[in-house]
Amino acid sequence: MSKAQQWFVSRLQHIRDTTGIDSFKFDAGEWGWISRDFKLDDSSIQQTPLTLTQLYVETAAQLGNMIETRAAYNSQHLPIFVRMLDKLSVWDYNGGLKTLIPTALMMSIGGYSFVLPDMIGGNAYGNFPSKELYIRWLQ
Repeated sequence: MSKAQQWFVSRLQHIRDTTGIDSFKFDAGEWGWISRDFKLDDSSIQQTPLTLTQLYVETAAQLGNMIETRAAYNSQHLPIFVRMLDKLSVWDYNGGLKTLIPTALMMSIGGYSFVLPDMIGGNAYGNFPSKELYIRWLQ
């Protein structure tokens, strides 16, 4: 691990140890969120930016086996939970409840053994789930 990775992990370990929390949920991690003019000591990473996602997940995995990440790349060997992208608070196959099982199967076929959806009920962007949809999502 680089010095930056070691520093990051040590800070999170300190937070975990002093607060008593069990684990962390790592959101983002996709290379698309990084500024286009970033500079690294290892220029080969800039040629293959998904390596940044891989390193992000490998760094997160240093914090134990209850880690959840949203991004993953070439990290099927790590004992982490990979979260599906946000789902909508609707019933249909257009990003809603009906996409949970197909998405879990697809990710499993891709080699990710520990897959989970995000929050129960969807992300509620635009509308909150009905009581029935929330209960079905919970089941």
